[in-house]
Order: sequence, then structure tokens, then C-alpha cells
Amino acid sequence: MPGASRPHPGEFQCIISNPPYIPRGDIAGLDASVRDYEPHLALDGGEDGLDFYRSISEQWRECLVPGGRLYFEVGIGQADAVLRIMRTQGFGDIQVVKDHQDIPEWCSAHSARRSEEKKAQMVQMNMGRMAVKVLGLDKSDAIMAAVQRRCLLRP
Repeated sequence: MPGASRPHPGEFQCIISNPPYIPRGDIAGLDASVRDYEPHLALDGGEDGLDFYRSISEQWRECLVPGGRLYFEVGIGQADAVLRIMRTQGFGDIQVVKDHQDIPEWCSAHSARRSEEKKAQMVQMNMGRMAVKVLGLDKSDAIMAAVQRRCLLRP
């Protein structure tokens, strides 16, 4: 993906990719109908077939809105490695979708910014509940306090 221009942070709700995922050493052994007619750029995923997963997960994560989702089609036997790549890059709520033959076909994950925001919201909700119980505030005061804290916690 060298030379690809990146959009602004938070521009996309989802990114869907079917990147090249064939390990370089496996291309020669592909069926001739694929090997001889598909552009090698569309097949060659680097030495282990995972180069584009690493690159997209690292370089495009910030282009997702909070809670945005990244979807990858994966090659046979690559789902676990792709999940690890996504987790390493800070994605959360990682899922694998299998095809009709029960083979992992897609991996998806929420941007980490969603996970961090959700944690902050949970803390705020718990703080609001404590304020209602401990301070005897009515619900509207507690809600206003939580909203004010949320505004202050936003990056």
C-alpha cells in the first residue's frame, strides 16, 4: 500500500477489504486459471500472506469513526493470525464469520477508540449511579453530572 493517500481520521464507518493473502511461495502452486490470469499484485500477500492485514490494521485504524468496523476476508488457515494482528493494533470485539462449509472466511473488529469510549461511558454511568445512591441526588442531577463528565473526558 505504499503511496496510497489516506483519508482524514474518523472518515469511515467501516472498511471492507479482500486483500492479497496468498503467501509468496505458494503462488507458483496455484491453479493455472488463477496463477496465469490474476495479476500477481492481487495475489501476493508477502512472505506469510499477512502483509496487507498488518498494513491496513496499522495505517487505516484511525480513519474509522469511533465504533467503526474493519472487515477482512481471510485465506484458509489465516483467521487466527489476522485476529492477533487486529488485537495487536488495538481493535476490539473481534469476530470470525465462517462460510457455509464452516471455514473461517471473514474477520471483523471495532476500532479501539470505540472500546475506550465505551469503557469511559461505563465508568461515567457507574459514577452517576454512585452519586444517586451516596449523595441522594435525583436522577436528573445525576444525568447532568454524567453528561458534564462525559464532555470533559472526550479527547
